[in-house]
Amino acid sequence: MNSGDYEQLLRARQRGELKGVEQERLAALLQSDPKLGAEWQEDVALQRLLKTLPEAPLSSNFTSLVMQQLHRDDAAPQTPSRWALPRFWVRGLAYGSLALFVGVGTMYYRTMAARFDMANSVATVTTVAQLVQPVAMRQQTPVELPPMPPVDIWENFEEIRRLPDQVDTELLLALE
Repeated sequence: MNSGDYEQLLRARQRGELKGVEQERLAALLQSDPKLGAEWQEDVALQRLLKTLPEAPLSSNFTSLVMQQLHRDDAAPQTPSRWALPRFWVRGLAYGSLALFVGVGTMYYRTMAARFDMANSVATVTTVAQLVQPVAMRQQTPVELPPMPPVDIWENFEEIRRLPDQVDTELLLALE
């Protein structure tokens, strides 16, 4: 027999349900293992002592005492558990991250919308300018550009300083 059988027999003994076959198995088990026999004798002695103890009388107001204790337990201030504070911070961090994500997303969307509007405006102005340019060129007389100085002059700083400052009349006409 193994210790599982002994445990079953011990539980049956505590319930007071040992039958003839079980008593024979128990006797064989106790004879085969003296350590279990000593343990069994201790358990039997303990059961006898417990039976000699008097029953503790219940108080006449037992129910009311139990109810009072329950109400006291309910009214006791509850301290947050060890994990309540980190959960609060995690929840706050999650809400903050969500707000930051929505804010950055909104800002990105508005920036892209402004760029899209600007690109459309530039495309519109370019289209209108291409349509208007031939008409404007027909109305004005062609302007002759002054000749460019030779390439050698750009290598000498002193000669660049001596070049005359010309007023950009063409630019002024275009702006008017």
